[in-house]
Amino acid sequence: MSALTVRIDHKAYALNGGGVVAIEGLTFNVAANEFVCILGPSGCGKTTTLNLIAGLDKDFRGEITRGQAIAGRRLGYVFQTPRLLPWRSVTDNIAIAAGEDMKTRRKIGVLLKEVGLAGFEHAFPGQLSLGMQRRAALARAFAVEPGLLLMDEPFVSLDEETAVRLRALLMHLWREHPVTVLFVTHDSREAIQLGQRLLVLSASPARLVADLPVPLSAEERADPAAIERFRKEKLAFAAEARAPGDGAQYDAQMDRALQP
Repeated sequence: MSALTVRIDHKAYALNGGGVVAIEGLTFNVAANEFVCILGPSGCGKTTTLNLIAGLDKDFRGEITRGQAIAGRRLGYVFQTPRLLPWRSVTDNIAIAAGEDMKTRRKIGVLLKEVGLAGFEHAFPGQLSLGMQRRAALARAFAVEPGLLLMDEPFVSLDEETAVRLRALLMHLWREHPVTVLFVTHDSREAIQLGQRLLVLSASPARLVADLPVPLSAEERADPAAIERFRKEKLAFAAEARAPGDGAQYDAQMDRALQP
């Protein structure tokens, strides 16, 4: 049984007296505790999809249903920026979302150790590097014990070495604290490294180009050569994918993303 069923028949934005269609005919399901990456070029509607699922935007045609596995449970959302309150300590930032009671405070302390922030519980965001702030944002997301965790390019703008460490940390947290994850990225290597499935979207208006399982072992996911093989074998077609009517106007960013 699906934990999440998404059917977005039509989503448009008003712009300059007219309208821009962002999503048209996008449908997919996600199983409980599955880690799914949504991959597509910049501006194709990935963040819009997450916001519709989160209920932050209700202006669309279609239906989004949470199954029994996640119904009634809290939603976690990790954004492109850590969004920590600068006047609150790391612990207090997490407690605002997770709760102020002593049991929750102890749980926050355990999570901060898991993400490598032991000793920084009382530090303020301005005293942390961007990578450390992102670790705090991960701890906050898992502290609320969500049924569904939405992640919108949470490691964007980081140097690759830091991003690799944070991806490994995310995988550790997901294995230790299972949760249904939808992770948005335009980086095909990142998607392959993390996802059990890839949902490949076309350029705007977004539609589903492919739904691909990623049957790689943990060792293969840590091997750049194995990731490159998967990209070339399974994703090469995406550079030729066309949304209805867009023809040669297909977003060249996907072409560049699939180059060696």
